Amino acid sequence: MDSPRFDPDRDPAARVAATSGAEAPRFDFGIVLALRLHEGNPWALERLERMAGWYDALPPVRVVDFGSREPFAGRLARTCARHGFAVTRVEDFGAFSLAAARNAGMRAEGPALRLITDIDFFLRPRDFLRIQELIEALDLRDRIDGMLNLPAWHLSEPA
Repeated sequence: MDSPRFDPDRDPAARVAATSGAEAPRFDFGIVLALRLHEGNPWALERLERMAGWYDALPPVRVVDFGSREPFAGRLARTCARHGFAVTRVEDFGAFSLAAARNAGMRAEGPALRLITDIDFFLRPRDFLRIQELIEALDLRDRIDGMLNLPAWHLSEPA
């Protein structure tokens, strides 16, 4: 196996090593995250910042900016640049289309396997490393159609 395994539950130094760049793991998948930043969702940029520091290791991230207007588009671009996230800008200022935004992210350059996620969807700090371990253990590189999609539960909503 090419990528190192980090287990912060057994080795507290693993998280520091993963985020310091000492031995960055190799990922066979990337993340696609689509959003439109505007005055009604100022929390979205804060969540993007939080995402950058939350995980033990982060696969390549592609943020699709679907029609953010200035000054929000500039703020989003600067935040992505600061964290090494790729940006795909879609100049569509009409109704926000999550499907069109995600499709733009899937068409963009990047790993063959993509995990589609939302700005308000967080996993446990080690979960991206675990997904990579499963891809390797189950030899999924050639066995799935390029999109990884995890279920989400909104625990604050009544069933």
